[in-house]
Amino acid sequence: MILINEVIKVIKRLTFFILSIILVLMIFAVHAEETKKQKIKYAALGDSIATGYALPDYTKSGGSANAYTTLVKNTLPEIYGGAEVEYTSLSVNGLTTDGLYNKLKSNPDVIKNADIITVSIGSNDILNVFNSIINKNLSGIDTSVFDDAGSAEALKGAYEQMNIIKNEFIGNAELNAVCDAYIQKLSRLYALIRDISPNAQVYFTNIYNPFGKSALFGMNMFDLADPYIKKMNSAFNSSEGYYVADVYSAFASSGANVTNVQDNFKSFDPHPNINGHKIISAAVIEKISANNAKIHKVFNSLHKAAENPASPDNENFSEEVFADDNEKNNDGALVRSESFGVSAVKFIGVLLNAAEIFKVVF
Repeated sequence: MILINEVIKVIKRLTFFILSIILVLMIFAVHAEETKKQKIKYAALGDSIATGYALPDYTKSGGSANAYTTLVKNTLPEIYGGAEVEYTSLSVNGLTTDGLYNKLKSNPDVIKNADIITVSIGSNDILNVFNSIINKNLSGIDTSVFDDAGSAEALKGAYEQMNIIKNEFIGNAELNAVCDAYIQKLSRLYALIRDISPNAQVYFTNIYNPFGKSALFGMNMFDLADPYIKKMNSAFNSSEGYYVADVYSAFASSGANVTNVQDNFKSFDPHPNINGHKIISAAVIEKISANNAKIHKVFNSLHKAAENPASPDNENFSEEVFADDNEKNNDGALVRSESFGVSAVKFIGVLLNAAEIFKVVF
């Protein structure tokens, strides 16, 4: 009996020794994978929002230093410990979701082996219909009323014309069809991105409402456009494996002038101004930074488990690491190593649970 007890003790000690060795090896492997890559590949996809069109320093060949994509690119070294950023872009003014899909299919190398991909697309899908409705009806308005110089008759005509525009927007079949189609187009685009670059972290920006909330001649463009924009945004589904930077909410709550639209209808330019691009970049950077923090949390947990693998506190630490993350398992790879780190944590959790079974059995 004494001999059996001694054998059991030896087996238990051997089990925990083996677990400790495995944990230490995993930590070294994850750190080696993280440190061997000194460069982060960032690819920006999208339309004129991604190019920085309409910003004061924008050029067709060079984009803009104030574009959100440039701001994100310049911030990545801070997030990833001074890593060099290799930047590529497939962003074209006026591009629709179908247009981006086709261009990406013809130019897959833009995102191949990317670590981080940002995507801003969809605004032009619906903007073309918006502009068609507005321009068709504004042509009948005496523009002098916008400068408070119009006659009473011109003012009356403006109210009547605005009412026509408002009625065209409400329950518009063409706008609803665009929204419905976008849901399928976005899913198809993401599938292509994931097929080309399966390990990248992908960040979509959703669609913002470019209009102010003040009414002009009884018409509030923000309220008329909002149901369609919200319907477009319902297409974004982080459970598919990508992240969504909520630009819509950030713009709506900013309380600042964030686009080039003027409430007096002198400008319908929906592009973000400098303030708008700062808000977009902040929303994207917040998501990327949060993911980077998760990896540090994984490493800390790995160290904790390696130091004391038999501790009951470590039994379910893989779940604890991601307890506050509703998008777990959708991260992809962080600098080519995050998916490995997550797998390591889960595997270690299994080993520790097995160790607990050994303790009960013996």
